[in-house]
Amino acid sequence: MTTSAPPAGRRRPLWYRLLAACALVVLCALAVLAVPLYQGLQRDYITRATQSFAQALDLERLTLRTAADADDRAGLDLACERLNGPYQGRVSIIDRQGRLLADSMSARCLQRARPECQEAILSLRRDGEADRVPLENTVTLRLPLQLGRRGDATIRLALPIEPVRRQMALVSRRLALATVGALALVGVLSLWLSRRIARPLEEMTQVAERIAAGDFDCRTPPAGTDEVGRLAGAVGSMQRSLRQTLGELRAERNQAQAIVAGMSDGVVALAADGTVLYANHAAAAMLDQPGLQPGAAFAPPAPLAAALAEANRSRESAAVEWGDVGRGERVIHVSISPLPDQAGGTVLVLCDRTEARRAESMGRELAANASHELRTPLAILSSTLETLLAWPENLPPASREFLEIGARQVDRMHRLVNETLQLAQLEAGVPAETRTPIDLADLAGQVVHDLQPLAESRQVELRPLQSAGAAPVLGLEQPLLSALTNLVDNALRYTPSGGRVTVAVSTTDGLAVVAVTDTGPGISPLEQSRLFDRFVRGRAAADSRGEGSGLGLAIARRVAEIHGGEITVESAPGQGSTFRIALPTT
Repeated sequence: MTTSAPPAGRRRPLWYRLLAACALVVLCALAVLAVPLYQGLQRDYITRATQSFAQALDLERLTLRTAADADDRAGLDLACERLNGPYQGRVSIIDRQGRLLADSMSARCLQRARPECQEAILSLRRDGEADRVPLENTVTLRLPLQLGRRGDATIRLALPIEPVRRQMALVSRRLALATVGALALVGVLSLWLSRRIARPLEEMTQVAERIAAGDFDCRTPPAGTDEVGRLAGAVGSMQRSLRQTLGELRAERNQAQAIVAGMSDGVVALAADGTVLYANHAAAAMLDQPGLQPGAAFAPPAPLAAALAEANRSRESAAVEWGDVGRGERVIHVSISPLPDQAGGTVLVLCDRTEARRAESMGRELAANASHELRTPLAILSSTLETLLAWPENLPPASREFLEIGARQVDRMHRLVNETLQLAQLEAGVPAETRTPIDLADLAGQVVHDLQPLAESRQVELRPLQSAGAAPVLGLEQPLLSALTNLVDNALRYTPSGGRVTVAVSTTDGLAVVAVTDTGPGISPLEQSRLFDRFVRGRAAADSRGEGSGLGLAIARRVAEIHGGEITVESAPGQGSTFRIALPTT
């Protein structure tokens, strides 16, 4: 009878495994017991046979010695047959030369043979042929023997082990009955153990599986004082703890979702395949996609699609903005952040910057209009002050001092107005078709030449231009000239007397780089973070010999941006500064 195997992936019940294990232990124990039992029976049989044979031999020694002295071989054979009687084996006498002197088999054969065959048997015995008859399933016993004038000899008993086998068969039957009884007892014991141990364990296994599946309200087995009971109590405690923790997590998740849903900024979480994991109402409104729900396919606008593809490729944060308030469009700014625990997933944060860009545009227009309107009265004031200072009659010293202060402040206001207008024009954008090929090295050389008198007046060494050759770029000559002039003028302004300013032009990796280095007081890291903002001046400006507007570096940064480049600064307090403008070459 064969048993069917359990389904794949399904283990046999615990009670079945307990029964199999106990049965295997019983069978192994009986097997281990049977081998030494059989060996013990055989040793006991041989020991008793040896003692009995020795006692019988003592009784036959005189008969054997007398027959040997009389050379009565038939008598020796008959004596061997008498010694062999209880054992039904074979008794032989062998002399020191290994010759067969007597054999119980010969006597047995002589008794049963016909008279005409007896001489042939005696001949075989005399030739020793009878000793070569094979004897199977026997154990040989050897005892010393003294045969009078024939000297020392050995008497040998070929003891059959069949009695041992019959006794072992009887013992085996009894062991089989004991095995059946033991297996029955083991079966009862395993069933009892399964009710006491296996069933609670199986119930706890089912509870653990239901907890793993998310059912935290299932009933756990009652706790007890033994090991299984303590395990049941631990499972119940774990269930309650997980239920409480899950409730807290759900509450926190609902709270976070409520906060995100109520945000004015849009939030979209995307899976690796581009499907929506989460999106609030603000994001759906900004993207004009009412069906932006979890599980839906995300269809980003063209500018966002390109930035999103790049962020997914590089797995780095990115940002993109599209829309133009000048054309009445909505301006949306999106920050893209890859999810760290989901390969390919991203989070988008959308911000509506339409009003901010509109306010910036209005501010630029206001500044441009105000600056344009201020140019006429400033020009009148400037000409009036120049006329008064050139009055033919001698002016009192105090009046002249006041007039000179007024003239300087008018010049400062005039420069501020011009720079404000220039920055407003740059921020409004420059058409690409107005750009022309320019050699940045020639432009930098012109700036160095034009500012050489200013450097001499301030007792600062302005070294001749250091150039590695032509640096061709496609750009606007006047804004580039203004940006380079602002950088060199700032270096001269903040470098003390006896200092040095160096201008160098180089090309590397497709970029034309202009570096302006000074030996001034340097700039702290905190000031560097805001250095290119509008109307920001460093601490060194307080000790400068002139008054700046705080717009020069902002203009230089905007010029670099509209040319597709950037401006950077390297500085440390007390170690001077190096400003670099890097533009793409043609």
